[in-house]
Amino acid sequence: MGRPIILRLLAPGLLGALLLLAPACGDDDAGSPTGAPKGDSPTPAATAAASPSAPPTATATTRAPTPADAALAAAAAKYNALIRPATEPCARDNPKEQPCAWLSSPSVAAERGAAAIGVGAASGNGGFVAIFGRDSAGAWDLWFPTQNQSYHVWNLPADMLVCADGDGLNARRAPGADAPIVTLLKDLTRVRAEEFVLAAPAAGAKPGTGWYRISSPVEGWAHSSFLSDAKLNDCALRDFQAKQ
Repeated sequence: MGRPIILRLLAPGLLGALLLLAPACGDDDAGSPTGAPKGDSPTPAATAAASPSAPPTATATTRAPTPADAALAAAAAKYNALIRPATEPCARDNPKEQPCAWLSSPSVAAERGAAAIGVGAASGNGGFVAIFGRDSAGAWDLWFPTQNQSYHVWNLPADMLVCADGDGLNARRAPGADAPIVTLLKDLTRVRAEEFVLAAPAAGAKPGTGWYRISSPVEGWAHSSFLSDAKLNDCALRDFQAKQ
């Protein structure tokens, strides 16, 4: 009869111990800074803040087209030509036997408004040089084609001579026949041509026309038909070709 009495005394003691332990476990959770149970995964915001910044994605850069590129593209379109280096056979990988076009003047010359484009047949037989000019709107078109020496100059800047049939040449303030006149330049006056602007492209066999910006002996614009390459020393070639 004594053993049951002992069990009844122990049971309340165990119950009290369990009640004392329960608040102690709850205090750890309540004291968590985030209020979340221990062992939970970090929030997405916390993960992002802890992660190092991703390196910027590399982007491909392309070279902006130059004036020489634009002149060459205009020539290729006009003659339905493939753009190829002059040293590469035009017939290679060319099943349609298209002509080929390449830049034959310094690329920096095109920045001043004129460029020489070589054009050759796929067979390798025959070819010519097409002189392209840039108009006031920035578009490129054919100034004139040639297989011979010309009195015109397209590698600028360059020295030129006035060849105006003895009448002299008006230097104007802008590239146009209606622009105010700066002065009258006598024939054989040496001028310094800095830039070219195409006024009218070639039409059939008729060459185009344009204007040179000159820097000396005065600043102004002079018509291309009345200026000749100073390296020729006179107006003979200009006078001959102007009558053709």
